[in-house]
Amino acid sequence: MSEISFQAVPVPDRFVVRVMSCIAAWTDEETAEDQEIPDGPVPDHGFFPEADLWPAHHLRALSRDATRRTPQIITKMLDFLAATPGTPHRSDVIGRNIHEPAESVSAALRKLNGYVESRFGRTDRPFTQAGGGAYTVTAAQAKAWTDARNSDG
Repeated sequence: MSEISFQAVPVPDRFVVRVMSCIAAWTDEETAEDQEIPDGPVPDHGFFPEADLWPAHHLRALSRDATRRTPQIITKMLDFLAATPGTPHRSDVIGRNIHEPAESVSAALRKLNGYVESRFGRTDRPFTQAGGGAYTVTAAQAKAWTDARNSDG
């Protein structure tokens, strides 16, 4: 097996997910050339693990919780992220786009685990952490969020 070397290539934040997806696809293509690919799920490259989608009633409850600041900020954040699924954004960029100070977004993200566990009995989040302090939603998460926000339920 040949040794693999890596190169540092500057990539704008908004393209990181796309570049990582391309690398995963190219790796799969190289693997396919060398061996037969068995039927089954697509390999997980560890970039954005597909989280369990939250049920609509949990998403609606999160978006409608006006009693605490954390869910209010996370709701705005999810509205912003759902507009561009697969594109990671740092908390300062999210803050600017949802008209909240970056410190408020960071505080809401820190408090979110406790809120989610106490309110919904969950340990996951309705979005994906992209690494490097960035957050995104998958297309499936964006659709679930948008559907829940647009429903009367």
